[in-house]
Amino acid sequence: MKSIKLYLIYSIMSSIVIFFIIGSYNGYKSSVKEIDKMLLSKLTIEVNYLHSLIEENNILSINNNIDNLYDKNSNQFYKIFNANKKVLIQSSENIINPIIGYRLIKINEKKIKIYTEFFQDYGVWIMVGDNYDLHLKASENIIISTLMPLLYILPFLSFYIWMVIVKGLSPINEMQLLLTRKKSTNLEPISVDNSPEELSVLEEEINRMLKRLDESIKYERQLTADIAHELRTPITSIQMHSINIKNENHNDQESVNFLLRSTNKLKNLVEQILLLNRILSDDKNNIFERGNLNAITREVVAENYNVIKNKKIKIIMSEEDKYIKCNINFIKIMIENLVQNSVRYNFENGNINIRITENKSSVIFEIDDSGIGIEPKDREKIFNRNYKVNKLAVEEANGIGLNIVKKIILIHSAKIFLTNSKLFKTGTSIKILFNK
Repeated sequence: MKSIKLYLIYSIMSSIVIFFIIGSYNGYKSSVKEIDKMLLSKLTIEVNYLHSLIEENNILSINNNIDNLYDKNSNQFYKIFNANKKVLIQSSENIINPIIGYRLIKINEKKIKIYTEFFQDYGVWIMVGDNYDLHLKASENIIISTLMPLLYILPFLSFYIWMVIVKGLSPINEMQLLLTRKKSTNLEPISVDNSPEELSVLEEEINRMLKRLDESIKYERQLTADIAHELRTPITSIQMHSINIKNENHNDQESVNFLLRSTNKLKNLVEQILLLNRILSDDKNNIFERGNLNAITREVVAENYNVIKNKKIKIIMSEEDKYIKCNINFIKIMIENLVQNSVRYNFENGNINIRITENKSSVIFEIDDSGIGIEPKDREKIFNRNYKVNKLAVEEANGIGLNIVKKIILIHSAKIFLTNSKLFKTGTSIKILFNK
């Protein structure tokens, strides 16, 4: 469909023409039926009139009276037969056998409607006829004269419908103009004056799309700025210590170690940024499957065992399996970030307790640590990207981990609660509720 306007005008005009033709045909059929009724009534009256003349006079004496009614050159005729069907008087020499009733015959290429009746009292057959073609032609002329004004009106009607359609589609043209003129940097909502109900839905969807696009662009800009900010520090450190090593003749073990730490931090930062970008852009985010939350947690703890062991942290876990509908890879990433944070911000010889339970509506994941804890004023901001609490700032931290946790929780329509540790004197308790 190249043009809505042309489609509508063609559809409407085609419908009008089709209904026009159907109406004309039905009108013609109705008029033919009415002509038949009128002609039958007329012929019946004429037969009865001839019968009344016979009652008042003898057949031979009424001949002149009948001839006055039926001109031999006219389109009407009559015949009167005796009981043996012998013609007594007639207005036409055409041979027609009398048969009671109403019928259509053809005489000299003309269609004739005739009506015949037998009168027992005088023993006569009376037949009268009329030119049927003339009546049909008269009916056709009436229909044509009725329809011709409509044919003349059709061009004006087409133009009027065209103008109505153009007026009705003007909001779409206005919307198209607004979108065409909109620059790539302008993602403000559009507003169409007097927008109809059907177009309002489209306008709302376009504005929602513009809003999402604007948020996405702002996010990309912020992410770029955050990446530049986060990369500047380790890159500067690497550069500085590389110069130190180059300029000094003896081995600078401290600079080498610092280089290793900086490169590790840089590597971790890049991995977290790539991971965050994957979570935000992955089309398979909502493809969930049945995952064993306990088994995923055991796998994460096993993969981080060396870090836990080096810090001499004691970790206790639930043993009972609990299942949720989830993106297993994302849930593993979420738990890994939580476990790593619990280790990173914990003391040596500290404790971590992981419990997985359930109630009627939820499967509950809880992790408590005996670390340095988080102040209440920081608990809402801690999930923002690149937000770091000063006292929690450690060399490996980049401020992205908990933001990733928050994104994954939103994808799963789960709820997260952060409080002081319920099991230890210091530390943090994080509870996540997954819908069953």
